[in-house]
Order: sequence, then structure tokens, then C-alpha cells
Amino acid sequence: MRDKLAGLTLRTTLLYAVFAALCIVLSGRVVAALVSDVNTVAKLDIFKGLAFVAVTTLLLYATLRRQMKWLEKEVDGRAQTEQLMRESQARFVTIFRSSPVGITLSRLDDGRLVDANPAVLKMLGYNHEELVGRTLREARVWVSPDERDRLVEAVRGQATAESAELRFRRRSGEIRTMLDSAEMIQLSGKAYLLDMMLDITDKKLAEEGKEKEYRNVFERSATGMALVALDGSWLKVNKALSDIVGYAENELLSSKTIRDITHPDDLGSDREYLKKLIEDRIPYYRVEKRYFHRDGYTIWGLLGVSMIRDARGYPLYFVAQLEDITERRFLEEKLQTALLTDELTGLFNRNGFLERFEDRLRSTGNHASTLLLLRLNGMEVFNDRFGRIEGDAFIASTARMLQETFQERDILGRLGGAEFAVLVAGEAEGLAVQLERNVVCLASAGKACLISARIGVARCGPEDKVSLEQLIANANDAILRERISERRVSLFLRKRRRRVPVWRRNQGEDRFRGPGVHRRPAFSLPRSSPTEECPGARRLEAVKGQHIPFTPRSQS
Repeated sequence: MRDKLAGLTLRTTLLYAVFAALCIVLSGRVVAALVSDVNTVAKLDIFKGLAFVAVTTLLLYATLRRQMKWLEKEVDGRAQTEQLMRESQARFVTIFRSSPVGITLSRLDDGRLVDANPAVLKMLGYNHEELVGRTLREARVWVSPDERDRLVEAVRGQATAESAELRFRRRSGEIRTMLDSAEMIQLSGKAYLLDMMLDITDKKLAEEGKEKEYRNVFERSATGMALVALDGSWLKVNKALSDIVGYAENELLSSKTIRDITHPDDLGSDREYLKKLIEDRIPYYRVEKRYFHRDGYTIWGLLGVSMIRDARGYPLYFVAQLEDITERRFLEEKLQTALLTDELTGLFNRNGFLERFEDRLRSTGNHASTLLLLRLNGMEVFNDRFGRIEGDAFIASTARMLQETFQERDILGRLGGAEFAVLVAGEAEGLAVQLERNVVCLASAGKACLISARIGVARCGPEDKVSLEQLIANANDAILRERISERRVSLFLRKRRRRVPVWRRNQGEDRFRGPGVHRRPAFSLPRSSPTEECPGARRLEAVKGQHIPFTPRSQS
């Protein structure tokens, strides 16, 4: 401010001197050139002097007025600046005193404390007078005396040091851990160290406790757990996972990846889930996969995968949990088989046959399918006479006969009671005759001559949109029409008083009755002694107790 006032005075003086000199020189010459009278010149000199005083006075006033306005602005600006500085200083003092973070201000060269806030005094256990004017090394605050030197070195090189974990000693002698950040500042041309300290001892103890707890959970968990790198290599595995796959921990960590023990058919089953997990579109996923045990057999596992990311959100590694569900899968498959399979015969039950029927229709596409419906009559009388066990044995023998007659690609089922169904792909010309022959061979032996059988055939073309129930109804309709025809023949024979066995083959007869129905005549087996009227029985009596040689379906 003093320099500005001196400059203002000098500028005003110089301006006045220049103006005065110009007025004196120029006015004298002008008067001498215009007026020659001495008295007039004297009067003009007096007037000239008065005019000079008035003009210079006005000029000086204007100049000083302008300079005073400028000085007022400077003074006001300086006052505002000082006010802002006072407010800033007050805010800094307030923050410094009330901050929960410990703050110290020390000289950079020797480390002597200039000031310390209450938070750092409370953290170290000292009062203000005991610390200010001393160094923290003299107060034996640093556990390692070199820690402050390393901090100052970092500050000199980068002007700041952030988040350094340092150990310090309280006045009571307790060793604790602080998170230290420091910055070099300039005050009055001198370098100072502004140090901010935060006691993180309790936080570290809590983190160590959580880490220990997690480690215990990880190692003692009954579920297999592992940390897996992004490339599929194992980072860490627990004992439960080693027991599931049969490999020791060092074997997995050193020479195996998760792909090496995964079934080839399941390698890509969770690829889409992994992509979504890495892109952070899902938090985790679960999938059932097959793995190879060290002993060579396959196990089923329920795999749960989540991802650990760094502070910026970048993927670090996967956390995998593996549960052995081999036994559960076995029981589920066994239950599924029980739900779809007839317990007595091992063939599909009605539900299983319906499910396979729908699969067959989807797989055959533009090919026709044929349904053969076999119904055994007289099973109630047979069971009443010989017992349920004998009846079940004959039902099981019928199922074995069907399995030997037809190929593996054909669908066999027991729809209920003594009713069986066979679904074959394509046309079934001659299959009904072949099935009749094998049923005769089976039913002609011994007690089974009390049973009669009927066969209905229904065809489903590629253009037909029929259900299994409709196809069975068509086959039943064929059997019903044959029973009506047989009753008419029987009435005709009674009128002529003739009783002959009915062996109807109807070869050459048109076997298609109605749309989608392929009809085969039903037949009845002789009810007399098997060796008297049944040729098939005489042949089987010779090989009693041996395997019945059914005629299998052609493999063409």
C-alpha cells in the first residue's frame, strides 16, 4: 500500500510540473507576439497568473479526485481480501479443531510440531503442551523411528503421500495402527508438513476376525468351495471339494484346471451364465454339471458361481461352490423311471408311453406310425382259478414276448391291466399276424389256454393330427367291430349246431376301416385241453420248461 501511495504522489508532481512549465513558456510568447503595449502586457501577466492558478488548481483537483477513487477501490478490495482470509482461517481452525481425523502441522526440516488438533491428542494420549514444540520421535510415538523419514522422503519426491499404514505408540505404551496421509505446504515462505492420521486398529482387528472366520468357514464347510482364476486354474480349494472329486489339494493347484475334471458334454453348459456374470448382469448362477472323479467314474455336482471384483469393478476371480448330488440324481432318475415304467413288466406305463409317443411324433417328422393294441381277455377268471401270482407271471411273460418280438426302437407299454400297446415307425403290414402267432405260442401252453387275446391296429399318417388317446380309441374300435363280426359267425354256427374253434386270419381282406384305422381281426384261443386241439401246445409240451422260441420282428 505504501508503494502505491508513493507512486501516486510522484505521478501527480510530475504532471503538475510539466503543465506549469508549458503554461509559463507558451503564455509569455503568445502575449509578446500579440501585444506591444507595456501596460497592457503587465495587466495580461496578472490575468495570466490568476488563470494559471485556477487551471492548475482544477487540474490538480481532478487528478487527485481520480487517484482517491482508485485508492478507495484498493482499500475496499484489501479489506474484502482480509475478511475472506479471516473467514477462511476461521473455517480452517474450526475444521482443524473439530475434525475426527488427527491433524498435525510440523516443520518439514526438523519435524517439530507447530500445532496438533484434539483428535490426534486423544489418539496419542497426550495434551497440547506435551506435544507442541517437540518431535514425535522425541515423544517416542513412532514404533519404528525410520517411518517418519520414509514419509518425508515420499512427500519431498511427490509433494504428497497417501494411505500409508504406520504403527504408533500411545502414551500408555499400547501399540496401534494408523492410516497416514501427508502433504507439504508453504507458509510465509517456509515448508511445513500437514499430517492427517486415522486410527484403524479396531477396523484391522475386525477385518482379521472376519478373514479368520471366512477361512474357518471355507476350510470346514461341508460344501466344496474353491477360488478359481479367470483362466480356470484353481487358486484355493477346501477339503470338501477335494473329497468330492478325489484329488488332493496340491494336485488341483499344481496340475489341474476346472476344465480338466469337467465332463466334455457339460463344458459349454454354463458359458452364457459366465458371460453374464463377467459383464455384471447377474450376481451369481447355479447349474448341474458332471465331473470326473479321480478314480474315473462320473459324479453329478450342483455348481454355484459368483465373482469377486476390485474397487474399480474389474473381475478378480470366481468363487465356486460344489455340492455332490450324484445320489440325488440317481434317486430322481429312479423315481422318474418308476413314474414312467410298469413295475411288474418293466415296460412303459400309460404316462411313459404317452411321453415317448409324443417324442416319437416329433422325431419321425413326415413318416407314418402304427399302433398295435393287444388285449388279453379272461384274466379275471384266470386269477380267480389259479391265483394272482400266476396271473402276474403270465402278464410278465407277455411283456417278455413283446420285447423279443419287436425291435429296441419300437415303443412298448402296458396301458393297464391286461392291455398292451406297441408303437412302431412306418407301416406295420404283417406285424399283427406275427404278433398273433407269438401270442398263440405263449397262451397255448398249460393254464394259459383259458385266456383269449384280441389285437387292434391303428395307423397315424404324417398329415394326421391325432393324440395317443384317439389312436387307442381307433384300435379299440377295430377290436369292437371284430367282436361284432365274430358274434354273428357264432350265431350262424349255433343254428347249424356246429362248434369249431375260430382261427380267423382274413388274409386278403381289406384291413383299413375308416380314416387312420388299420384293422386286424381278433381271435380266440381253444378252451379245451392244450394237447388235444392246440397244435402250438403240442410243440411246447416237448420243450416244457425251456425258452419259448417266439418269432422276432424282421430287422429290415
